[in-house]
Parts: sequence; C-alpha cells; structure tokens
Amino acid sequence: MFSSRNKSSQHNRQTKPRSKKLSLLDENIDRQIQVIHAAIAHKLLNSAELRQLARDKIEAKFKQGQLRYNEYLHWLSTLDNFELTDTFILGFTEYTPQLRRWRRNIPFTGILTEEERQQALEQNALGTLNSVVIGG
Repeated sequence: MFSSRNKSSQHNRQTKPRSKKLSLLDENIDRQIQVIHAAIAHKLLNSAELRQLARDKIEAKFKQGQLRYNEYLHWLSTLDNFELTDTFILGFTEYTPQLRRWRRNIPFTGILTEEERQQALEQNALGTLNSVVIGG
C-alpha cells in the first residue's frame, strides 16, 4: 500500500517543473530590458510607421523560425491594442517569467536610437524615494 504511494509521489516530484531562481545579475538585466521595452512602447504609440516596422520585424522573425507561435501572437496582439494605451504598454512591460523570456528574444531592434536607449536606462537606473521600502 505504501510502496505505490511512494512511487506516485516520487513520480510527481520528478515531473514537476522546477522554478529557476534568478540571480541578481539576471534580475538586473531583466529590469533593464523591461525599461527599454517601456521606451519602445511609448515610441510606438506615437508612430504608425514604426508600428508597421515592428509588425514587419515580428513577421520576419516568425517566418525565420526565431519566434515561437505564442510569442508571435502576443507581440502582434499587443501591437493591435495600441489604442488601449495601458494595455499596450503592459503587453511590452509586464514582469512575468514568460514575458521576461520573450523580451530577451527582442523582435524590436532598431526602434530606439542608441541615445533613446541610453536615456531610458539612465532615467530608470535609480529608484525614487517613493519606491524605497523603509523597514521599521
């Protein structure tokens, strides 16, 4: 009776996906990429031409096998929601494991100039006093 239960629990433990703990370096890189994507989102909001360029890049990456289907659908549906500003920006910046992974395979190269990218990173490099949690 107990032996089958143990085998079952061992099997469940072996098949459960293990969550990967992020290093401080990975966390920092993901935050930088998130900031860059926020800047990209804001720039795309103001330019139909750039949204079309982004769409073309997504299509090309998908056809070349560089984007999975779910990534492809996410980025295209995000671009389609540009009139819903908050939803549009969230589609680029949401801090979930899945989007952190997808942002690292960035289909939006060439949207920001190097100066805009640097400015976004510098503006968001330091927290504000309001973002600091003071322990008591």
